[in-house]
Amino acid sequence: MSDYFELNLPLHGFNTDALSGVLQLFGCNGIMEASEQEWVVYLDGTTTPLDVENLLDRLKQLNPNFRRSEAVLNGQKAKDWNAEWKKHFVPLNPVGNLWICPPWEKPDNADAELLIIDPQMAFGTGHHETTALMLERMESMELAGKEVLDLGCGSGILAFLACMRNAARIIGIDIDPDSIDNARHNLRLNKLKDIDFRTGDINTAGSERFDVILANIQFFILKPIANDIRKAINDGGQLLLSGLLVEEEKAVEELYSAAGFRLDRTDRKKEWISMQWTAV
Repeated sequence: MSDYFELNLPLHGFNTDALSGVLQLFGCNGIMEASEQEWVVYLDGTTTPLDVENLLDRLKQLNPNFRRSEAVLNGQKAKDWNAEWKKHFVPLNPVGNLWICPPWEKPDNADAELLIIDPQMAFGTGHHETTALMLERMESMELAGKEVLDLGCGSGILAFLACMRNAARIIGIDIDPDSIDNARHNLRLNKLKDIDFRTGDINTAGSERFDVILANIQFFILKPIANDIRKAINDGGQLLLSGLLVEEEKAVEELYSAAGFRLDRTDRKKEWISMQWTAV
């Protein structure tokens, strides 16, 4: 067993001072400047796949152009990483009778409604509070027959639930091509009807308009696109935001109210919030 992991991390697009701070918060044991373009980050040998997922998610917040596949994990245990996933990614029951499961394991509940997610290193497994907030609110929304946009779709979890709730049409968009590949892979695993997954940002939707927009994205990304989101949603449409910290609530409310939305409710898990809006 290895006493540590080495994470080879390309630096392009990062503020290195901010990057160093984030790595320290996540228990980094040391950093070696391999070159002007790459750091080698040392992580404790007890690091789990979910720890790595959370770290890469935070790095994505710090640098939206960061691609998870560019970060290479090495160490004696790396050859057993799939086995590590199987130990740490177990079936999750976020709401109601819905269970998020890896391909290799299902819950004992024979009546469970299954949503299968193959993590493939780190693309979002539903364990994070922001995803749980989104799933919980979606279960209370009327999605049947709706045109839905999942903006920042990641592994596709939210798009899949919308499909399972009989949305008429679903588009999933993410700036990370690896996320889109993973979402398409998970689409096949779930044997759902076709969802249009696209690489890009909100402009990738073109002039299309939606009844529901789901966006589990950090505020610094949501901030400059508030008006673009309003243009993409029909009057009376529903907007569900998450990926937001409690201390960002006031700023989000001011910005999205000014953009043409009415805040209907705010929910909280630990330091994270979701906000549900109506386009007015």
